Amino acid sequence: MINTFYLCMTFTMLSTTSDFHLGEDARIAACSYAESIATTSFELNLDPFVLSALIFQESRFETNAKSPQGACGLTQVVAKYVPATCKQLTSNPVLSIEIGATLLKDWLRRNDNSYDKSLQCYATGYKCNHPLYAKKVLTRSKKLKKIYLLTKRKMNNALDQRNLNRSQ
Repeated sequence: MINTFYLCMTFTMLSTTSDFHLGEDARIAACSYAESIATTSFELNLDPFVLSALIFQESRFETNAKSPQGACGLTQVVAKYVPATCKQLTSNPVLSIEIGATLLKDWLRRNDNSYDKSLQCYATGYKCNHPLYAKKVLTRSKKLKKIYLLTKRKMNNALDQRNLNRSQ
């Protein structure tokens, strides 16, 4: 399972990258969702970076996000298609993450585990025709993973150096 500390650190770094424009409040919120994202991704065998990028694309990590089309919460789920109300989706970020992740997993099952096709379906329903959306999410997921791995390496190197200094 992905390390939630490093995922949180990744989210806090998002203001310094050109493709991620998150204010301080959104970065703090994203950090608070790291455990739920990691756990849900692990339980459903999803790529946690894709799920994180989907949440970024859908809501910019804003729990109260609502679209004119009626999509609600972090994962911008349309309440009439799931067993939750818009109020529940916007007031319970864990529920929104779990339902959005379950929907993505369902699309993956229907599309031979293709994230590209499944993200298109996530965005448009059964039309499954939104290649730009899928490209944005997948590109951001790769960048998130790169930031995560770099952060993890830097933190581990710093800890190793500290331990080395203590032992001398």
